[in-house]
Amino acid sequence: MSLPPVYQAGAETGCSHAQKRARERYGLDLSADDLAFIVEQIEGGKAMCLKQSKRRQKQRALYLLKAPGTSTLIRVVYQPSHRAIVTVMPLMDSETTRQRQQRRAEKRRVKVPKNEAPLIEEEAEPADLSAINDPKPANTLLGERLAEAMRKAG
Repeated sequence: MSLPPVYQAGAETGCSHAQKRARERYGLDLSADDLAFIVEQIEGGKAMCLKQSKRRQKQRALYLLKAPGTSTLIRVVYQPSHRAIVTVMPLMDSETTRQRQQRRAEKRRVKVPKNEAPLIEEEAEPADLSAINDPKPANTLLGERLAEAMRKAG
């Protein structure tokens, strides 16, 4: 079985990025054949897909499965275009990962300049619920309210 280039990328050091992360995060020594077996499991539908990337350029997916030859559950990032395991993720997100995600979410929110006070929402007036019990059809009510609004404005 020929291995995709991603598996051979770390040939000078003896292991790929995914193999290094498996050792670092789970204490597993995965061989290139183990990574190829994981790819077969994913492509055969024997792994649980946790998340898929929506970007076409980097179509990747996060999978949960048992490491070959063990009962250890691992999370792997799979890239179908290369038919390869890109990395092995920790089973649980670390505190720093959650903090990074929170910072990114805060950056996406609209920020109020420091010299301005934040807007405080005023209490809304109670909704007019009389239309619910009104026997007239909705389009008639709408026409009457529009006419009334134009009279007041006019």
